[in-house]
Amino acid sequence: MDRLPLPQLWIQRLERLSAERQAQGLTRSIAPARGVDFCSNDYLGLRRDPRLAEAAARAARDLGSGAGGARLLRGTTPVHDALEEALAAWKGQASALLFNTGFQCNATVIPALAGAGDAVFSDRLNHASIVDGCRLARAGGAQVEIYGHGDAADLDRRLASWRAGTARGLALVVSDTVFSMDGDAADLPALMAACDRHGALLLVDEAHATGLLGASGAGLGEAQGVLPHLSMGTLGKALGGFGAFVAGPALMRDHLINACRGFIFSTALPAPVAAAALEAVRIARE
Repeated sequence: MDRLPLPQLWIQRLERLSAERQAQGLTRSIAPARGVDFCSNDYLGLRRDPRLAEAAARAARDLGSGAGGARLLRGTTPVHDALEEALAAWKGQASALLFNTGFQCNATVIPALAGAGDAVFSDRLNHASIVDGCRLARAGGAQVEIYGHGDAADLDRRLASWRAGTARGLALVVSDTVFSMDGDAADLPALMAACDRHGALLLVDEAHATGLLGASGAGLGEAQGVLPHLSMGTLGKALGGFGAFVAGPALMRDHLINACRGFIFSTALPAPVAAAALEAVRIARE
Protein backbone atom coordinates (compact mmCIF):
# COMPACT_ATOMS: atom_id res chain seq x y z
CA MET A 1 0.00 0.00 0.00
CA ASP A 2 1.40 3.40 -0.97
CA ARG A 3 1.73 5.80 1.96
CA LEU A 4 0.08 8.56 -0.06
CA PRO A 5 -2.60 6.98 -2.31
CA LEU A 6 -3.03 8.51 -5.73
CA PRO A 7 -6.32 10.21 -6.65
CA GLN A 8 -8.82 7.54 -7.69
CA LEU A 9 -9.11 8.79 -11.26
CA TRP A 10 -5.34 8.52 -11.68
CA ILE A 11 -5.33 5.02 -10.20
CA GLN A 12 -8.00 3.97 -12.70
CA ARG A 13 -6.03 5.38 -15.62
CA LEU A 14 -2.73 3.77 -14.59
CA GLU A 15 -4.39 0.40 -13.96
CA ARG A 16 -6.10 0.57 -17.37
CA LEU A 17 -2.85 1.42 -19.15
CA SER A 18 -1.02 -1.35 -17.29
CA ALA A 19 -3.68 -3.90 -18.28
CA GLU A 20 -3.47 -2.78 -21.91
CA ARG A 21 0.30 -3.17 -21.95
CA GLN A 22 0.10 -6.64 -20.42
CA ALA A 23 -2.55 -7.71 -22.94
CA GLN A 24 -0.31 -6.55 -25.81
CA GLY A 25 2.82 -8.14 -24.34
CA LEU A 26 4.50 -4.73 -24.07
CA THR A 27 5.18 -4.53 -20.34
CA ARG A 28 8.72 -3.47 -19.47
CA SER A 29 10.53 -4.35 -16.26
CA ILE A 30 13.91 -3.64 -14.65
CA ALA A 31 16.01 -6.61 -13.55
CA PRO A 32 19.65 -7.14 -12.55
CA ALA A 33 21.95 -8.11 -15.42
CA ARG A 34 22.75 -11.82 -15.55
CA GLY A 35 23.62 -14.49 -18.08
CA VAL A 36 25.47 -13.99 -21.36
CA ASP A 37 25.36 -10.41 -22.67
CA PHE A 38 23.96 -10.03 -26.20
CA CYS A 39 22.40 -6.59 -25.75
CA SER A 40 25.07 -4.29 -24.30
CA ASN A 41 26.31 -1.24 -26.21
CA ASP A 42 29.71 -1.52 -24.50
CA TYR A 43 31.13 -2.18 -27.96
CA LEU A 44 34.84 -1.98 -27.12
CA GLY A 45 34.64 -3.56 -23.67
CA LEU A 46 35.89 -0.37 -22.00
CA ARG A 47 33.25 -0.26 -19.30
CA ARG A 48 35.38 -2.42 -17.00
CA ASP A 49 38.78 -1.31 -18.26
CA PRO A 50 41.01 -0.59 -15.22
CA ARG A 51 42.57 2.40 -16.99
CA LEU A 52 39.20 4.17 -17.05
CA ALA A 53 38.54 3.27 -13.42
CA GLU A 54 41.91 4.64 -12.35
CA ALA A 55 41.38 7.90 -14.30
CA ALA A 56 37.99 8.31 -12.63
CA ALA A 57 39.46 7.57 -9.19
CA ARG A 58 42.20 10.17 -9.59
CA ALA A 59 39.65 12.80 -10.64
CA ALA A 60 37.38 11.89 -7.72
CA ARG A 61 40.22 12.30 -5.25
CA ASP A 62 41.32 15.60 -6.76
CA LEU A 63 38.01 17.18 -7.77
CA GLY A 64 35.26 15.37 -5.88
CA SER A 65 32.47 12.99 -6.83
CA GLY A 66 30.04 15.60 -8.16
CA ALA A 67 30.24 18.69 -10.33
CA GLY A 68 28.71 21.07 -7.79
CA GLY A 69 26.72 23.04 -10.35
CA ALA A 70 25.94 23.72 -13.97
CA ARG A 71 28.76 24.34 -16.43
CA LEU A 72 27.99 28.07 -16.46
CA LEU A 73 28.32 28.26 -12.67
CA ARG A 74 30.77 26.01 -10.80
CA GLY A 75 30.55 22.83 -12.89
CA THR A 76 33.50 23.28 -15.27
CA THR A 77 36.88 21.78 -14.40
CA PRO A 78 40.10 21.40 -16.42
CA VAL A 79 39.01 17.82 -17.11
CA HIS A 80 35.86 19.04 -18.89
CA ASP A 81 37.91 21.43 -21.00
CA ALA A 82 40.44 18.72 -21.88
CA LEU A 83 37.71 16.25 -22.84
CA GLU A 84 35.98 18.76 -25.10
CA GLU A 85 39.28 19.57 -26.80
CA ALA A 86 40.03 15.86 -27.31
CA LEU A 87 36.57 15.17 -28.73
CA ALA A 88 36.75 18.13 -31.11
CA ALA A 89 40.17 17.04 -32.38
CA TRP A 90 38.95 13.45 -32.83
CA LYS A 91 35.93 14.61 -34.82
CA GLY A 92 37.96 17.03 -36.92
CA GLN A 93 36.00 20.00 -35.60
CA ALA A 94 37.00 23.29 -33.98
CA SER A 95 35.09 22.70 -30.75
CA ALA A 96 32.85 20.37 -28.75
CA LEU A 97 30.31 20.77 -25.96
CA LEU A 98 29.49 18.16 -23.33
CA PHE A 99 25.97 17.07 -22.38
CA ASN A 100 24.77 14.70 -19.68
CA THR A 101 23.04 12.13 -21.92
CA GLY A 102 22.55 11.50 -25.59
CA PHE A 103 18.79 11.80 -25.18
CA GLN A 104 19.11 15.17 -23.48
CA CYS A 105 21.53 16.31 -26.16
CA ASN A 106 19.32 15.52 -29.16
CA ALA A 107 16.09 16.55 -27.48
CA THR A 108 17.39 20.01 -26.57
CA VAL A 109 19.94 20.84 -29.28
CA ILE A 110 17.39 20.50 -32.11
CA PRO A 111 14.94 23.09 -30.70
CA ALA A 112 17.91 25.34 -29.89
CA LEU A 113 18.79 25.33 -33.59
CA ALA A 114 15.37 25.43 -35.28
CA GLY A 115 12.55 27.76 -34.29
CA ALA A 116 9.70 29.77 -35.77
CA GLY A 117 9.85 29.88 -39.56
CA ASP A 118 12.53 27.17 -39.78
CA ALA A 119 12.14 23.55 -40.87
CA VAL A 120 13.58 20.28 -39.55
CA PHE A 121 13.95 17.31 -41.90
CA SER A 122 14.27 14.02 -40.01
CA ASP A 123 14.83 10.44 -41.20
CA ARG A 124 11.79 8.23 -40.60
CA LEU A 125 13.76 5.80 -38.40
CA ASN A 126 15.69 8.31 -36.31
CA HIS A 127 16.18 7.66 -32.60
CA ALA A 128 13.40 8.59 -30.14
CA SER A 129 15.53 11.43 -28.77
CA ILE A 130 15.62 13.04 -32.22
CA VAL A 131 11.86 12.54 -32.56
CA ASP A 132 11.30 14.35 -29.27
CA GLY A 133 13.72 17.10 -30.29
CA CYS A 134 11.67 17.59 -33.46
CA ARG A 135 8.48 17.78 -31.40
CA LEU A 136 10.00 20.50 -29.22
CA ALA A 137 11.14 22.37 -32.32
CA ARG A 138 7.61 22.13 -33.72
CA ALA A 139 6.24 23.49 -30.45
CA GLY A 140 8.58 26.45 -30.97
CA GLY A 141 7.14 27.14 -34.40
CA ALA A 142 9.36 25.06 -36.69
CA GLN A 143 7.96 22.92 -39.48
CA VAL A 144 8.90 19.23 -39.26
CA GLU A 145 9.24 17.03 -42.35
CA ILE A 146 9.84 13.27 -42.16
CA TYR A 147 11.70 11.89 -45.16
CA GLY A 148 11.97 8.24 -46.21
CA HIS A 149 14.47 6.14 -44.32
CA GLY A 150 17.89 6.49 -45.89
CA ASP A 151 16.28 8.18 -48.91
CA ALA A 152 18.46 11.16 -49.83
CA ALA A 153 16.44 11.70 -53.02
CA ASP A 154 13.26 12.10 -50.98
CA LEU A 155 15.09 14.52 -48.68
CA ASP A 156 16.26 16.51 -51.69
CA ARG A 157 12.71 16.76 -53.06
CA ARG A 158 11.33 17.87 -49.72
CA LEU A 159 14.06 20.48 -49.27
CA ALA A 160 13.42 21.81 -52.79
CA SER A 161 9.66 21.96 -52.21
CA TRP A 162 10.12 23.78 -48.92
CA ARG A 163 12.53 26.26 -50.48
CA ALA A 164 10.12 26.85 -53.38
CA GLY A 165 7.33 27.78 -50.98
CA THR A 166 6.86 30.90 -48.92
CA ALA A 167 9.27 29.85 -46.17
CA ARG A 168 12.17 32.20 -45.48
CA GLY A 169 13.71 30.43 -42.52
CA LEU A 170 16.58 27.95 -42.20
CA ALA A 171 16.60 24.19 -42.79
CA LEU A 172 18.05 21.60 -40.41
CA VAL A 173 18.54 17.99 -41.52
CA VAL A 174 18.96 15.37 -38.76
CA SER A 175 19.94 11.73 -39.17
CA ASP A 176 21.42 8.85 -37.26
CA THR A 177 24.57 7.59 -38.93
CA VAL A 178 24.29 3.99 -37.73
CA PHE A 179 20.63 3.37 -36.91
CA SER A 180 20.32 1.79 -33.49
CA MET A 181 17.43 -0.61 -34.12
CA ASP A 182 18.38 -1.87 -37.60
CA GLY A 183 22.14 -1.40 -37.74
CA ASP A 184 22.09 0.08 -41.23
CA ALA A 185 24.12 3.16 -42.13
CA ALA A 186 23.18 6.51 -43.63
CA ASP A 187 24.62 7.69 -46.95
CA LEU A 188 26.35 10.78 -45.58
CA PRO A 189 27.82 11.99 -48.90
CA ALA A 190 24.32 12.02 -50.39
CA LEU A 191 22.82 13.76 -47.36
CA MET A 192 25.60 16.34 -47.38
CA ALA A 193 25.12 16.97 -51.09
CA ALA A 194 21.41 17.60 -50.58
CA CYS A 195 22.16 19.98 -47.72
CA ASP A 196 24.72 21.84 -49.83
CA ARG A 197 22.25 22.27 -52.68
CA HIS A 198 19.62 23.83 -50.43
CA GLY A 199 21.70 25.63 -47.80
CA ALA A 200 20.67 23.23 -45.03
CA LEU A 201 22.58 22.39 -41.84
CA LEU A 202 23.39 18.69 -41.30
CA LEU A 203 23.33 17.32 -37.74
CA VAL A 204 24.24 13.64 -37.42
CA ASP A 205 23.92 11.30 -34.45
CA GLU A 206 27.09 9.19 -34.31
CA ALA A 207 26.15 7.46 -31.04
CA HIS A 208 26.49 3.94 -32.47
CA ALA A 209 29.46 4.73 -34.74
CA THR A 210 31.80 6.73 -32.49
CA GLY A 211 34.75 4.59 -31.47
CA LEU A 212 33.94 1.93 -34.07
CA LEU A 213 34.09 3.25 -37.62
CA GLY A 214 36.75 5.18 -39.52
CA ALA A 215 40.53 5.00 -39.43
CA SER A 216 40.70 6.59 -35.98
CA GLY A 217 37.27 5.46 -34.80
CA ALA A 218 35.77 8.93 -35.19
CA GLY A 219 32.61 7.52 -36.75
CA LEU A 220 30.76 7.04 -40.01
CA GLY A 221 31.63 10.55 -41.17
CA GLU A 222 35.31 9.65 -41.07
CA ALA A 223 34.65 6.27 -42.70
CA GLN A 224 32.72 7.87 -45.58
CA GLY A 225 34.98 10.91 -45.93
CA VAL A 226 32.37 13.45 -44.88
CA LEU A 227 32.62 16.17 -42.23
CA PRO A 228 29.04 17.00 -41.20
CA HIS A 229 28.30 20.49 -39.92
CA LEU A 230 27.52 19.08 -36.46
CA SER A 231 28.18 15.63 -34.99
CA MET A 232 26.57 14.32 -31.84
CA GLY A 233 28.07 11.35 -30.01
CA THR A 234 27.79 9.56 -26.70
CA LEU A 235 30.32 8.64 -24.06
CA GLY A 236 28.24 5.73 -22.78
CA LYS A 237 28.47 3.25 -25.64
CA ALA A 238 31.83 2.39 -27.24
CA LEU A 239 33.59 4.74 -24.79
CA GLY A 240 32.28 2.76 -21.83
CA GLY A 241 31.19 5.69 -19.67
CA PHE A 242 28.36 8.19 -19.49
CA GLY A 243 27.41 11.45 -21.17
CA ALA A 244 27.27 12.95 -24.66
CA PHE A 245 28.66 15.75 -26.78
CA VAL A 246 28.19 17.83 -29.91
CA ALA A 247 31.20 18.70 -32.06
CA GLY A 248 31.18 21.54 -34.57
CA PRO A 249 32.33 25.08 -35.32
CA ALA A 250 33.14 27.38 -32.40
CA LEU A 251 30.34 29.73 -33.50
CA MET A 252 27.82 26.91 -33.08
CA ARG A 253 29.22 25.96 -29.67
CA ASP A 254 28.82 29.55 -28.50
CA HIS A 255 25.21 29.53 -29.69
CA LEU A 256 24.38 26.32 -27.82
CA ILE A 257 25.99 27.60 -24.62
CA ASN A 258 23.62 30.56 -24.80
CA ALA A 259 20.48 28.97 -26.25
CA CYS A 260 20.32 25.25 -25.40
CA ARG A 261 18.21 24.83 -22.27
CA GLY A 262 19.36 21.23 -21.77
CA PHE A 263 22.90 22.51 -21.36
CA ILE A 264 22.21 25.74 -19.48
CA PHE A 265 19.97 24.28 -16.79
CA SER A 266 21.68 20.94 -16.08
CA THR A 267 24.30 20.12 -13.48
CA ALA A 268 27.55 19.28 -15.25
CA LEU A 269 28.94 15.79 -15.68
CA PRO A 270 31.00 14.83 -12.60
CA ALA A 271 34.74 15.18 -13.14
CA PRO A 272 35.37 11.43 -12.59
CA VAL A 273 32.95 10.65 -15.44
CA ALA A 274 34.68 13.16 -17.70
CA ALA A 275 38.13 11.83 -16.76
CA ALA A 276 37.14 8.26 -17.59
CA ALA A 277 35.78 9.43 -20.94
CA LEU A 278 39.00 11.31 -21.69
CA GLU A 279 41.00 8.13 -21.11
CA ALA A 280 38.53 6.18 -23.25
CA VAL A 281 38.99 8.60 -26.14
CA ARG A 282 42.75 8.10 -25.93
CA ILE A 283 42.38 4.33 -25.97
CA ALA A 284 39.77 4.27 -28.73
CA ARG A 285 41.87 6.47 -31.02
CA GLU A 286 44.75 4.03 -30.65
